[in-house]
Amino acid sequence: AVVSTQSTGDQRRGRDDRSRDRQARSRSPMGENITDTVVREIVIQDNLTSLIIGPKGSTIGAVRNKTSAKIKIGDDETVTNGQRVVTITGSNSEVNWATNQVKRLILDAEDEGSRSNNPNNLSFSSPPQRYEDAKPYSKLFDIAKSVLPFTASTDKSDDKISKEIKIPNSNAGMVIGKKAAVINEIRNFSNCKVLIAKDSEVADDLRVIQITGTPRDVHLADYLITAVQQMPRDLSQAIAR
Repeated sequence: AVVSTQSTGDQRRGRDDRSRDRQARSRSPMGENITDTVVREIVIQDNLTSLIIGPKGSTIGAVRNKTSAKIKIGDDETVTNGQRVVTITGSNSEVNWATNQVKRLILDAEDEGSRSNNPNNLSFSSPPQRYEDAKPYSKLFDIAKSVLPFTASTDKSDDKISKEIKIPNSNAGMVIGKKAAVINEIRNFSNCKVLIAKDSEVADDLRVIQITGTPRDVHLADYLITAVQQMPRDLSQAIAR
């Protein structure tokens, strides 16, 4: 799948110019910015469309139900050279989340398409993209892999789960990071809600961290929290620079 973006100022130049996000700003009568709307376009192979949509729209519908971003799959008339455009519109954080979810659907559709075309499980000419490669770049994730090998979860369920882990209270500063840079990077990269217990809630010198998200995303957040605690303190703070 090819991800491309386009700015509002570039809309007049046609749909082929998809180099960056479109920033559509709503203004008050006084000219003040009220909201920032990001519009992102993902180009998919048309033969994957039915797999991404799912039976009666159930697959893409499950993603739409979990975000306020609008996800529009291009009509048949817009298909060009065997490619179709998926347009995602909303706030920056919602568009980022929805983009990751759609890219995950594309990976799953590619896997299913490969299996249907290779019933005897013959090797494919190009392996499917890894789960973590479908995510935006993360400096923290790169550093984490240098201290702890990462293996993605095989649970592809989109159902939300919650997991509690406990860390030594002395490591809380490393996990949070300078100006909360580390914990915010973990939240953004994993797409998880991560809550850290307050100082008053620490018991037996252990601090509870609650992680909520899909099984694969929770696994990723858990991995990052574990890896950060194994980093030299200067490395764990590198994300803040």
